[in-house]
Amino acid sequence: MRIALVLLFVFSGYFLSRAQYAEVTEHKADILLDKKAECLKNRKKDAFYYIQIYNGSDINTAKRILNDFIKKYPNSKAFVTWENPEYKVWTGEYYTKFEVERAMQLIRDEFPDALIVYPKKR
Repeated sequence: MRIALVLLFVFSGYFLSRAQYAEVTEHKADILLDKKAECLKNRKKDAFYYIQIYNGSDINTAKRILNDFIKKYPNSKAFVTWENPEYKVWTGEYYTKFEVERAMQLIRDEFPDALIVYPKKR
């Protein structure tokens, strides 16, 4: 009987401490997720990676390539930008190198000259 009581106290203490640990860990995870969301919200446009799918002096070619890209990837962001002396077609707003490299694997089949760019802060 005494052994049963001792075992009951030992195991109840163990399970109680595990429940408290899980609660603290969950609270810390919530704090980290909130901080990450705040950081992502406060990011500036210049903090993104992009994929450049065109670079040239002809605006009509840039617009055509942009339209082709949008037809093939309708859920992706893409736009034409001007950096002296050429037009560029960029796609995406990727936060991490991993995300941009994963997207690059898909895009490179259709646009073999594509490259990853990380624009200078303006």
